[in-house]
Amino acid sequence: MFDPSATVRPLRVETDRRRERRALTSDEVARRLEDSRLCSEAEAEARAAAEAAFRGVGVSVDPGERRRLAEVGRYRALAYALAVGTGRRRGELMGCPKTVRASGPT
Repeated sequence: MFDPSATVRPLRVETDRRRERRALTSDEVARRLEDSRLCSEAEAEARAAAEAAFRGVGVSVDPGERRRLAEVGRYRALAYALAVGTGRRRGELMGCPKTVRASGPT
């Protein structure tokens, strides 16, 4: 039986390091969480500015859309905080139960 992986040589991790991985500092984590929280709203503002420039008229982000995007940003930051706090990656978190109940002080 033919095995296509039989002719593949393993890479040497010491010499073929594509990127050095390291833990983020607490300042880097805080900055990335804040950026992820604000990213959706900033992207919407940039799209509105581009559309205004294209049309030659004033275009802004609707207040309802702004609230929705703020919620998306908070959710994204929460998901990133969960990943950082648990050390789990996206695929591992996707396998977790979708409903989590927090218990209060007893």
